[in-house]
Amino acid sequence: MLFQYKRWSKQLPMLFVYTISIFFAQAQPKYRQDSITIAALAKQTKDSISRNPDKALELANEIVRLSGKNNYTHGFVIAENLIGWIYQRKNDLPTAISHYDKSIALARAGQFTKDLAITLYNMSGLYAQIGSYEQSLEYVNEALQIRLRLADSAGVAKCYRQLAQCMFYKNDFAKASSYSEKSIALLRKENNPVSLCAALSSYGVILIGQKKYKEALVPLLETKEICMKDSITDRLDELGINMGLCYHYLNQTDSAFFYYQMGLKTAIEIEDNIQQSILYNNIGELFLQQNDLKKAKPNFITSLKLAKTMNSLEDIRMAQKNLAVLFEKQGDFKQALQYSKEFEATSDSLYNEQKTQAIEDVAVKYETKQVDERNKILQSENTIVKLQNKQKNYYLLALIGGTLVTGAFVWIFFKRKQADAKAKTNALRQKLLISQMNPHFIFNSIDNIQALIYNKQDENAIMYLTKFSKLTRQILENSAEDYIPLSEEIPMLENYVEIQKLLYGDHFDYQITADGIDTENILVPPMLAQPFVENAIRHGLKNKREGGFIEINFIMKGNQLHFEVTDNGEGIVHHSPGKEHRSMANNIVRERLKEKSDTILVTNIVDGDNHITGAVATFEMPYIHNT
Repeated sequence: MLFQYKRWSKQLPMLFVYTISIFFAQAQPKYRQDSITIAALAKQTKDSISRNPDKALELANEIVRLSGKNNYTHGFVIAENLIGWIYQRKNDLPTAISHYDKSIALARAGQFTKDLAITLYNMSGLYAQIGSYEQSLEYVNEALQIRLRLADSAGVAKCYRQLAQCMFYKNDFAKASSYSEKSIALLRKENNPVSLCAALSSYGVILIGQKKYKEALVPLLETKEICMKDSITDRLDELGINMGLCYHYLNQTDSAFFYYQMGLKTAIEIEDNIQQSILYNNIGELFLQQNDLKKAKPNFITSLKLAKTMNSLEDIRMAQKNLAVLFEKQGDFKQALQYSKEFEATSDSLYNEQKTQAIEDVAVKYETKQVDERNKILQSENTIVKLQNKQKNYYLLALIGGTLVTGAFVWIFFKRKQADAKAKTNALRQKLLISQMNPHFIFNSIDNIQALIYNKQDENAIMYLTKFSKLTRQILENSAEDYIPLSEEIPMLENYVEIQKLLYGDHFDYQITADGIDTENILVPPMLAQPFVENAIRHGLKNKREGGFIEINFIMKGNQLHFEVTDNGEGIVHHSPGKEHRSMANNIVRERLKEKSDTILVTNIVDGDNHITGAVATFEMPYIHNT
């Protein structure tokens, strides 16, 4: 669930009230009995969140009432964090963030360090949930530093686990595994079975994401053993999903059914609609795989109904997709078409929400930067005033000097604003150009998925959809950035080409190289090379039914980075005078390259007999060093 909101304008009145309450709290005696009552209510609230969120909200609001009655600031910090957690569980993420922000602001003001770390961790989890991994990393890293200062090993382990999840979603599997192992090692020393189960389960998910299903079963089976030994039943729903997936992909159907059913039983007991939706869908997929359509259908319908109650778009999409496949297998093409259209509509909604959130994040960062600059100017002006007061005997000189300095600051301020405005315009233009490339590719991809479904190529459809979803996430993450590491650009390009291979029936192969380049520390504009790769595939190889080959090279020549893409297709087609073809790729890249646009060179490759054997496109790519 992604959204738009204006955070600070809504919070300032409430934060003012809370700030006043902090002042009075410092002047009031502590109410030990109320603090004990609040601690007990907080525990009851935590225990009720997964089973009965509405009851949990009543308990949290009681904490707010008691805290307001006695100006107990710590109680407000606890309550706002819990309310944020409840709304996150309800999937009302804008409200959740609003309450988390209040808890963070109060914890900072009152120096409730441990509570601050708890809420920062929760906020990190929320942003990871919506795919804003950079913001998630910011929050969890701050929480980690606090936990380290407090020598809180259990808290450090939780932060490592969250870092592992972020790195996993950013496709940095080495770091994800490293953080998971650190988290597990710390928790083994702590003898904390609940947290250890969470860390082991998380590690299992990371291994599943890498398709290491047998390896994933090792931490998951240990999780099961601990859960049974220590009666940790509330984790069995998640465990059932993960172990069921492993056995599902290992084609051990009976074991997959067993663990899915185990997870479903727990999810129903704790009234977790999201987990129930996932498990019903997975069970339905097992029946669909066995061509038992009669049993598959009610599972998919139940999954869709539960997902809609929680407005979980990703789970809604999965159920709709599976129902489209099921009805097609039944020969009910009208229903199949209806669910296919609903699937496309949900996919568009999910994509638009993600894009809206990405734009909102950029706007918030820009506004924050402007506020910081205004504060710097105000601080400078205050410094001038103090100097004037100290130098009363040199009033005239100080006045002249102050005027000059103020003028200098004003001049710098406006120059900086002009530069920022120009930079913002260029950045937005770049994002606009990137967004112009996306719709055409997205609709082609959706059409291709639909064609695969209609042609009963279910496995290819699932593979295509998985790669397409991953690429969409990569584009959304990077479209807000002016530069990204080449180590992220290359996998994104690889994923794009893999999708094109599926689209063109594997009629070509490819190779991407960046020999001798420090890809971690060389940063380039995202998706700058993609239009030329697209041209090489769509135009260069369009008549190549087999044996096609695309070679993509990033080459460092001196201190210049060059991009080159070569194909073995029919070469560049020259049109009649007055109708010369101007590639959309050229237009987009020239606009983004600006002063380097004259380095673009697209030529045919010819053999000794002057026969065209392909084409090559090259240009100098701007880059910066990651310092």
